[in-house]
Amino acid sequence: MSIESSIEEVDEVTRKFTVTIPSKMVTAEFETALSSVAKTAKIKGFRPGKAPLAMVKKLHGSRIHMEVASRMISNTLGDLVKEHELSMIGSPEIDVANLKEGENISYSASVSLYPSPKIKNYEKFEIEVPKEEVSEDEIDQVVDRLRQSKATSKPVEGRELVGATDVIEGTLAIQLENEETAPAEPIIVALGEGQLPKELEEGIPGIKLGEEKEIAGSIPLDHPNAEVRGKPAVFKVIINSISEKVLPELDDEFAKSLGIEAETMPELRAKIRERLEQEAEKEQKAATQTAVLDQLLEKNDFLVPQVLVDEEIKHFLVRAGAVDSSKVKLEDIDPTPFRDQLGSISEKRVKATVMVDQIAKQESFEVSDADFDKYFGEFAEQSNVGVEEVKKFFQDKWRKRELEAEIKRSKVNELLVSRAKIKFLSKEEALAKKEKAEKAESEKSKKSKTKDSESKASDKKGSAKKAKKESS
Repeated sequence: MSIESSIEEVDEVTRKFTVTIPSKMVTAEFETALSSVAKTAKIKGFRPGKAPLAMVKKLHGSRIHMEVASRMISNTLGDLVKEHELSMIGSPEIDVANLKEGENISYSASVSLYPSPKIKNYEKFEIEVPKEEVSEDEIDQVVDRLRQSKATSKPVEGRELVGATDVIEGTLAIQLENEETAPAEPIIVALGEGQLPKELEEGIPGIKLGEEKEIAGSIPLDHPNAEVRGKPAVFKVIINSISEKVLPELDDEFAKSLGIEAETMPELRAKIRERLEQEAEKEQKAATQTAVLDQLLEKNDFLVPQVLVDEEIKHFLVRAGAVDSSKVKLEDIDPTPFRDQLGSISEKRVKATVMVDQIAKQESFEVSDADFDKYFGEFAEQSNVGVEEVKKFFQDKWRKRELEAEIKRSKVNELLVSRAKIKFLSKEEALAKKEKAEKAESEKSKKSKTKDSESKASDKKGSAKKAKKESS
């Protein structure tokens, strides 16, 4: 009396088990469970645990059988996964063929496996990446933003009509389509800076002070309430007062007022350049790593299970702010509606992570105490907290394990970039290359859609012919 099983390799990352559990084993488990339930069963007319076994079986037998069957399926599948040394991820897809009482339990289970491809051809690379350089115009833009942040305002006198660059103070009420107008809210905002929806930026100039104006438009797509984003609305505006913005002079006093250790304007511009160059260096490093991984993915094609892609889609939605993780658990997010839009990029991210992790294994990379200490020190400095506090945070074994994986990935990225021969492109060359790639991708997508449409039309035509033939 033993369990019968077979395993089928569906593809690189999927295995299918077909399992039969003998009825004798099921019956033995059922009788044990029935006896256990009978010891505490409360049945009218009997003291707790004193009802006849036959009566307990009659009342609770079906439920007990289902619980026993579920447990045996779970246990046998778990044992088979261990026996075959499989790295199962996600929940298995179980199809029960027979679950009748007194008979063998028969089921099949498809399990997804974590990919373990052999990564090849990562000895050298020739890549092209944009050269990130800081221009005087970029510094000017930062200076202007800082100047705007220090702006003051003074009341406008002798004018009743709102100008396109005025600082306005008033009220705004919003009426969604087929709904009552929401209570008016106070607003103080500078026009012409894109702080308001386009319709309001264009519709408010020319309003007379104290008069209400209704402006048709739609709720911005970045509105905090996802349910109203993009919906048609009427904005009811009353402007009570107007002021004009007064910008400070760009002199040494302005530089000192910012509190960033700059006593003069040249020092301020030097500080800004230094920060922008640091950011540019990070962006260029990230672009280099991306280019290397993209090339490596082209050289190494392998499958990843849908469950990993779906998990990445969920994380993407949380990172993008489309889902509030404080209100919705990750496991409760349904990725299905987003597969068409996010599936391709999510699959690419998953493959890149798998590929880097595999290289770490192939290179036998390890993480030393010195590696951890270096990370703790950098993290503490960036977060402005003590090193001991950081160490305490990473005492959790799951956090420590994830950190270990991240450090290994950093080592792999450093290895790959060190093997890359890099050609730096000007911004114009990079833009032209990007536009060319996007055009090629667009043409590829159009051809794919045309092919799908032709295939569907052919299938429809074939079905019509078949139906006509059968009817005649």
